[in-house]
Amino acid sequence: MRVFDAHVHLVPANPQNYGASQEVQRGMNFSQLVTEGGPRPYFEEVQRAYSAASLASCQRFLVLPVAPLSLAGKYPVVNSLNDCFAQMAKETLGLYTLGALALRFEDEVLKEVVKHISELGLRGIKIHPVFNKLDFNKRANSIRLFFRFLSEYGLFAVFHTGPKSVSDQSNCVDVAFLTSLAQEYKVKTVFCHGAGEPWEIIRAHFINNEYGIIDISDVIAAQEYETNLCEQLFWRLKQSLSMILSDIGPERILFGTDFPIASVERSIQGLLDLNLGQNSLDKITWGNACSLMGISEEETI
Repeated sequence: MRVFDAHVHLVPANPQNYGASQEVQRGMNFSQLVTEGGPRPYFEEVQRAYSAASLASCQRFLVLPVAPLSLAGKYPVVNSLNDCFAQMAKETLGLYTLGALALRFEDEVLKEVVKHISELGLRGIKIHPVFNKLDFNKRANSIRLFFRFLSEYGLFAVFHTGPKSVSDQSNCVDVAFLTSLAQEYKVKTVFCHGAGEPWEIIRAHFINNEYGIIDISDVIAAQEYETNLCEQLFWRLKQSLSMILSDIGPERILFGTDFPIASVERSIQGLLDLNLGQNSLDKITWGNACSLMGISEEETI
């Protein structure tokens, strides 16, 4: 896995120079692409965008690739993963994003999915909550099995916490339950927060956890559409990230996104556009990322 130097490649760029289609330039995710021709065009887009876009990757930036299983919900789709996608994931910290609906699979199917991801050389799996808390609790046995399979194949887990607001946490995962399973099965588990989540929720996480991932997909979204709503979103992101960096400290944070890799350079540029200060971003190091995931830096060279 290469370590990229952001100072060399972090420049404003026209995504058309990547040879990517307009869909990838807009950061279109798999759920949108799959309805317009299936997984193969998606991978071909990633293939075309990858070689140039990867040069814009950042040593302090974790890419969480959107996987075909995220929306399709059918096990055979996992076999559509090809070499370019696996290579793309290996050259980051190698997370594979599954929709929460994967936890509804039959036990043996779920095990085969985890095994397949491991055989691709990826390091972990991120679960994005598309369920509510009640549904999450109903699937406690499946989640326990998921942790058992992660332990068996030596993968780590990332769970997006998902709360919409301090008062409405119906879409929030049960952090205490996941933490207990992580300890029971000795699975490295990290929780991910959206940059636009309420500050109280993010701050509470860092009181109890040394590290955390901040998903800045909203930064990309705010760049995509010039509307009053996005202006408000952009302001909220700047306020939230400023507090995160000043009150928590950048050494405890790893930024990430589960948009396609063609959006990575624009994501980093979006952070810089927030005018948070280059020095703050410089402190978010690859070493911190390795510590976060329990990986030695020697493994990444």
